[in-house]
Amino acid sequence: MKRCERLLPLGVLLCLAVGLPACDDSRRRAGGEGEGEGDGAEGEGEGEGEGEGAEGEGEGEGEGEGAEGEGEGAEGEGEGEGEGEGEGEGAEGEGAEGEGACDPSLSVTPLVLGEGACPIWQATPPAHPLAFAVAAHDRLVVLVEERGAGTMTYRVEEWSLEGDSITRAVVLEHVVDLSGGEPFPGSYLARAEDGTVAFGYTWPGFSAPGKIVIGAAGWSVLLDAPGNYDAAFLSSGELLVEALGLGDDVASGQGLYRAALLSPERIELQQVVGELGDYSAPVEVVPGLVVAGGFFKDETRLFGFAPEVLEGELVSATDAGSLLLSGNVSGLGLLPAGTWRAGPALVLSLVNADWSFAGLSLREVVPGDAAPFALGVSTSLLEPGPEGGSITNLAAGAGIVVVLLGNGADDRLIALGPRE
Repeated sequence: MKRCERLLPLGVLLCLAVGLPACDDSRRRAGGEGEGEGDGAEGEGEGEGEGEGAEGEGEGEGEGEGAEGEGEGAEGEGEGEGEGEGEGEGAEGEGAEGEGACDPSLSVTPLVLGEGACPIWQATPPAHPLAFAVAAHDRLVVLVEERGAGTMTYRVEEWSLEGDSITRAVVLEHVVDLSGGEPFPGSYLARAEDGTVAFGYTWPGFSAPGKIVIGAAGWSVLLDAPGNYDAAFLSSGELLVEALGLGDDVASGQGLYRAALLSPERIELQQVVGELGDYSAPVEVVPGLVVAGGFFKDETRLFGFAPEVLEGELVSATDAGSLLLSGNVSGLGLLPAGTWRAGPALVLSLVNADWSFAGLSLREVVPGDAAPFALGVSTSLLEPGPEGGSITNLAAGAGIVVVLLGNGADDRLIALGPRE
């Protein structure tokens, strides 16, 4: 974990322009756990706790340009998509045979396993993943970057584990002209069931100007999205975005926004949740549940919503959502009901007050007494080892949790399954 690391879309902005302590690059996929006052977090409904830490984003409004269509051969910013395959040199995979089979011989060093998880496979990525989503037990969709002469290419690839190698296939490419400055790529990649993906980036500056790309092989659209921090698909045609605004005709301000993809040429935009803190935090979706967060003064708060609550007019997070957790949340995944637990389950990466990794844990979302949703007891998945250790990113899906250890040359992907 390095503060103000460029992997965060707004980390440098916050450290230099706003001065928040929440500038760690653990962002949505990293962190630790702890309970009680100061460190970690406590679930609301099962008990409350106080904590510090979380990530934030710069305030302000950005200019909106609406949707810009992109397709094969399209010119302008973010042009071109393509398909192709190739094997990453040096890519190694272990334990990929036998879906869901635990392999106790796999090491998670420098971390140690908690009582609730076991390793299924591990692999050395052929390129540094900025973000990734789990498409299948042995298949990831990954965001990588490549610098050119005055350009930055963001490429979404599909990585398939095949024995001791990773096969790479390009899903789409998006090229950014660097004449206006180098953007910070977001450390998130959203993926819908039909293969549509979304990712974003922002530029330095107090208004946090940014863009979000939505597309698949052969097509993409570009939306103005100042301060975009995270995104998740509500359905194959509906994207939820945590940002300071979306498009050019939607009220700006920190909150949760919805983009309805009626067609590549027609997108309806709406802010669906307001009063969601001062800065953005993660958002995740599974059937029957939307979890969205906000950074409030000195802590991250996660709220649970029934999806139908987001179909009407703008609602307040505190009025329409169930407060699930408050504390040092720096990474979030969400597993659907019937996978690791009977109900949906949060995968939480939390940090201590000093931003050191404290652990990765699982908490089931259960019916609440005073609210629709609450959190069950915590189960440890990963813990710091004798020499510490941390997680750079995480994603949950297809019944597994995949974590990225390292931040460059020492990258390692590890898939975790439930310990029986």
